[in-house]
Amino acid sequence: MTVRRVLIIEDNPRLLAILKSILETKTNWKVDTVSQGEEAILLINRCKPDLILLDRSLPDIHGDTICQYVRTVLEKKHLYDPYICMITGETSTSSKIQAYYMGIDDYICKPIDYEELPVRLKLMSTRRENHTDALPLKQNDLVEIETKYLCIYFTGKVIVRLSDRRTKELCLTETELRLLKFLVKNPGQYVSKETLISLWGSSCVSPGIINTNIYRIRKKLSEASNLIRGSRQHGYCYNDSLMTEEQDYAEQIA
Repeated sequence: MTVRRVLIIEDNPRLLAILKSILETKTNWKVDTVSQGEEAILLINRCKPDLILLDRSLPDIHGDTICQYVRTVLEKKHLYDPYICMITGETSTSSKIQAYYMGIDDYICKPIDYEELPVRLKLMSTRRENHTDALPLKQNDLVEIETKYLCIYFTGKVIVRLSDRRTKELCLTETELRLLKFLVKNPGQYVSKETLISLWGSSCVSPGIINTNIYRIRKKLSEASNLIRGSRQHGYCYNDSLMTEEQDYAEQIA
């Protein structure tokens, strides 16, 4: 999905005007602005912006609540999956981790670097455009990658094989799909966060974006989440044997 429409949610009038001016000058996106959380939710449902620039501290509804609404209500119903970039004065590591686990894609601390901001946001658009263009044409029914437990089609459809011969189709974002495919193409090997970041070709992408998307992939895999294992030191690894180990252990304690 190409980013065409951006929603800025910020209660500081001066900062809101600056952000709007920068994005209108540096990009060709349509920029909407609101200063209240309640108004933001109404606009999100009506216009479905591709990218949301979200202030964490709003006067009526906390930015965390808006993020959780988008990720747990709209995304769960497969209605909507925008990029969410949080802007905040909270610089602590714990605040950042909490935000990433809620499902944000990037975290920008105030004071904002106005030169860097449009670059980081445009990279989100570029990643989506490049991924869409890279899909092979006229191969809608062909399997691109297949493992013992996963089947990834050229269309982006992903099927996971669960226990008792059950299957489940995963609804992944394009970013999640890109990361999953890279891990699956390197089975049994830990891939560092630095290597995964290099897929975007820019240092503006933070490790938190990788952590967030891997967390969401594993959550969607549900009972097959152990197909992906993480290590603080080594990164992330996809391995079919991890699923087998879990099943063997389950049988032993049954």
